[in-house]
Amino acid sequence: MNGIKLIRETVKAVSKELGIPVVDVILFGSRAKGNARPDSDWDILIVTVEKLDWKERLKLTGEIRKRLAKGGMASDILVI
Repeated sequence: MNGIKLIRETVKAVSKELGIPVVDVILFGSRAKGNARPDSDWDILIVTVEKLDWKERLKLTGEIRKRLAKGGMASDILVI
């Protein structure tokens, strides 16, 4: 499975489990530009329907990071 597909499926699964509707998942940074190094992380922007408080954001990003890390993918996640 390629990285982008894994990210989208992971975000979809975690957001569904937590009951947080997500509008879009956007890749940015060096991986999006095509100039990433092998050790580059994945920069991910998650757009939610409603503004999340810090606890919800932490729960969402923490679980996504954990699952992606199991797949060998370091990530930096922003939520708006």
